[in-house]
Amino acid sequence: MTSKRRTFAAGAAVAAAVVLAACSSGGGSSATGSSASGEAAKSPAQIVQDAQQATGNAASVHIKGAGTSGGTAVRVDIVAGHGRGGGTISESGETFQTVLDGKTVYLQADAATWTKVSNASVAGLLAGKWIKTTTDNQDFRDLAGLLDISQFVSNFSQPSGTLTKGSVVTVNGVSVVPVTDHGSDGGILYVANSGTPYIIALGATGSDRGTIYFDEYGTAKVPPVPTGAIDLNALQTKSSS
Repeated sequence: MTSKRRTFAAGAAVAAAVVLAACSSGGGSSATGSSASGEAAKSPAQIVQDAQQATGNAASVHIKGAGTSGGTAVRVDIVAGHGRGGGTISESGETFQTVLDGKTVYLQADAATWTKVSNASVAGLLAGKWIKTTTDNQDFRDLAGLLDISQFVSNFSQPSGTLTKGSVVTVNGVSVVPVTDHGSDGGILYVANSGTPYIIALGATGSDRGTIYFDEYGTAKVPPVPTGAIDLNALQTKSSS
């Protein structure tokens, strides 16, 4: 099995980058008005810390949105759980269904996508079928950081600039407080102002653009583990022999 240099792994990495680029945490401060309440009454660093803990403790969450990274268009519609996750990831029109089960990664795509990322022969062999590999495969390990909510939260980077918080606004019907990283690789984190301080949205800034939305906390259903998947590692070994 041969493949072009730009494989699905690149798409997965880009998708993860779009999401994680907007997740900035660490120090920083801004003035707090006397009338502020809930998360809005806290420092930017504390708001981010609360959001990380609350989101990381959720049983599951639905994550959906679109953006660009390095000029590449990416769209995600996934559910992230603990050691489990899955959904749809698209990059430049190449779309894969994904499932994460522990260290095992499952992928499925149509003939058009396989032809783009590999060749017509591979497309004829794999179109519509599930394949599997593991997160030990460096081409696919980024998926764990996207589909496992625990790893997603742990991968939050340090801020690239000063953190400030804005006035309370509404996103998808939820009252949120935005925290902005003003660095070159920064983004905007929207955290629920009252109740559990879940992440409600992430907005990329700078050269990367897009917004990712979070909902269905604790109720989002992870896709089932596929059966009869083709072992990608065994397939690659066979094709190289």
